[in-house]
Amino acid sequence: GCHCEKFILTSMSTGDGLANFGCIDLFASIELNVKEGLVDRMGSDYRFAHDHIQQVAYSFIAESERGKMHLWIGNQVWTNKLLSSEKALFIAVGQLNKGSILIDETH
Repeated sequence: GCHCEKFILTSMSTGDGLANFGCIDLFASIELNVKEGLVDRMGSDYRFAHDHIQQVAYSFIAESERGKMHLWIGNQVWTNKLLSSEKALFIAVGQLNKGSILIDETH
């Protein structure tokens, strides 16, 4: 399954942006899923216990909201790049690419 490093989660939990997606406490939500066996914790990394769990979790996000969420994640990771600058560029670009349909050019 897909893994997520703690610095990404820390980046995402900065500010109040998560409340826009219905999540108040990201780490508490993840730990609940760890206890339920849906997510595995490996050191400071987390990953879905199975690819199908990841697919189902993603399917709960309305298609109309997915691009917005990817853009937000990409921006959060890039804003907090000092937490892990080596990986932040690749992660931010990957997330921004997934939300690129919502990006328009402004000069």
